[in-house]
Amino acid sequence: MTAEKRLPAAFASPAARLAGISGVVLLCVVLPRALALGFYPYMDEGFYAYWARVIWQSLAAGRGLPDEGFLVLYPALLSWCWALPGKALVWLRSADMILAAVSGFLLCRTLFRESGGFIAALVIGAVSLAAADIPPVIQAGFRNSIAAAFIPLLLALECCRAPSAWGELAAGALTAVAVLLREPFAVFAVWGFLALLIGRGPRPAMRFAASGLLVGAIILLCVFALRGSFGLVNVYATAGDIYAADANLVRYNFFHYLERVPRFFGGALLLALGALILSARRDRQERQWTRGLFWLGATLLPLAEPALKIGFPYHFAVSLPPLAGLTAWAWRAVGTPTRLRQALVGLVCALACLLSLQQLFLFRDYNSPGLTARTLAAPGPFWPDDGRSNTVAAAARLRELAPQGGTVSVNNFSYFLYPASGLMPPSTSLSDLTRTYIAAGRNGDAFLRALKATPPDVIALGRAESLHTASFTPEIGALLEESGLYRPAGRLPSVDGANYGWLGYEFYVRISAPTEGGGR
Repeated sequence: MTAEKRLPAAFASPAARLAGISGVVLLCVVLPRALALGFYPYMDEGFYAYWARVIWQSLAAGRGLPDEGFLVLYPALLSWCWALPGKALVWLRSADMILAAVSGFLLCRTLFRESGGFIAALVIGAVSLAAADIPPVIQAGFRNSIAAAFIPLLLALECCRAPSAWGELAAGALTAVAVLLREPFAVFAVWGFLALLIGRGPRPAMRFAASGLLVGAIILLCVFALRGSFGLVNVYATAGDIYAADANLVRYNFFHYLERVPRFFGGALLLALGALILSARRDRQERQWTRGLFWLGATLLPLAEPALKIGFPYHFAVSLPPLAGLTAWAWRAVGTPTRLRQALVGLVCALACLLSLQQLFLFRDYNSPGLTARTLAAPGPFWPDDGRSNTVAAAARLRELAPQGGTVSVNNFSYFLYPASGLMPPSTSLSDLTRTYIAAGRNGDAFLRALKATPPDVIALGRAESLHTASFTPEIGALLEESGLYRPAGRLPSVDGANYGWLGYEFYVRISAPTEGGGR
């Protein structure tokens, strides 16, 4: 029985189906993101926003892409947000929200075709998208490129739905775009190749691989040309040095957040488990087990990233769309021939939806419509300092200390201070002094040479009172005081209950620089 024939009368028309999917996307993607648009700046999005500004400034000056840093294709594509008036972070979050909505729409369409039932697709899509758009995963919306990277990936699935040479070529090209937007998505490229090799044979698989490699190479060559050299290769070759300091936290973070997966994604997990159990019927000979294995593999493979890297919730959330696909595949075989089975299906769906709904209350302090309204109403590019955010308070202090046109440097991955303060470092190599110190081999003399080459006017050293990262703040602070270049200029203590209150700051001002008022 086709999906069209199994549709309820209310959803028989394309317009009704469009309205149903749009309703799910608006409720589960747009609404939570819109409520969080004005939340205080987050640490991870600061890194993306910083690079978006660096790229935009370079492009606006006619210098092409800056030949420094990682590929950061996603910030490059959204760098134009820095040309808009007001708060750039809000524009970046808004752009990401639109892309996430497109991704959610494509996911629901995929679930409809996989499950064979429109109501099933709406329920599975709603539960999955609600889990994927909670603050631990998206923060305020611009944390990473995951939602955007799923757009070409879901389109690639559509291209490969039926055997076709052009479809396989298009799928390979789209998958390459997904990988360049989010490099760990390379696991999906490998899995797609293996799926085609097993399911359709070597020629379709080779078409997929050749197209992906060709398109990926063309994009990278364009990037190299715009950057003016092949320096990007060295950036990735030495990337391991920067993350080596956190190697001892990989196992801790993986299991620490793995234990919280049921809390974050309980609705999606319950729905998947229920569908798999209720679909376990031996009399359904028409089941396509290879499709089930495809979705299972696509669900498990992304877990390699948090297992080998710092395993935060958004790393685990990459498995949510393929988990939804696995749920949809199982749902096709559930059926409701008896009242008991109907009751069980209804109970599982109701519990999954309730678990998803409770996320609104669990994270209500992060999706504050009041804060968003105040932020959007506040004039200028900066968050008003309401005393509830150490990030905003530190940014305000930096503007007080920096001279007109001055520069600042931070440590401990505190890139969010750049968009929050409107100030920038003297060079990318000094954008994170923790990374500068690590790149110098933790050698004080080498670190000071790098600092003296282009000294920032003001430095904010974040002293993290957590296991978030190895910040080397005491070592860097001692070097600054011994250098003769800087003098202490006060501190911002950690504040219990404040946004990023666990991160206190110590400020240093360059002795030869003006000290007050110029950076407003």
